[in-house]
Amino acid sequence: MNTDGVHPKSCPNGRILVVDSDEAFVDMVRAQFAGNGFAVDCCDSSEELYNTELEQYKLLIIDLGIDDNSGLGVIAQIKQAEATYDIPVIACSTRMSPTTIINALNNGADDYLLKPVSLRELLACANSLLRRHRSL
Repeated sequence: MNTDGVHPKSCPNGRILVVDSDEAFVDMVRAQFAGNGFAVDCCDSSEELYNTELEQYKLLIIDLGIDDNSGLGVIAQIKQAEATYDIPVIACSTRMSPTTIINALNNGADDYLLKPVSLRELLACANSLLRRHRSL
């Protein structure tokens, strides 16, 4: 797993995990979120994700295309596990079909954004999910 090396006390909004093999996308997300008080870690496969302690993260951003389109299954497993079911998940994909969006949401994604995603929209979506999560 790739971590940003940021000390937890310097990230008042907590840690997020980006699951995506597109390094350029991950770097842009890291820069956008780091500038807004988040620490960003990343992994590029479901195997790497499953070897990560997900409980330390406040939010997950998952590309549905990881590991030849296994993102839906990854989200479903996260949402079925007692330790991680309440971590908000944003699904991202280049696929815009209603079926893909519906499947992502039905498998547990809390929101769905189309790639290429506006980083400002992604940050706003993340902040919205985290506000709702804190109020629960």
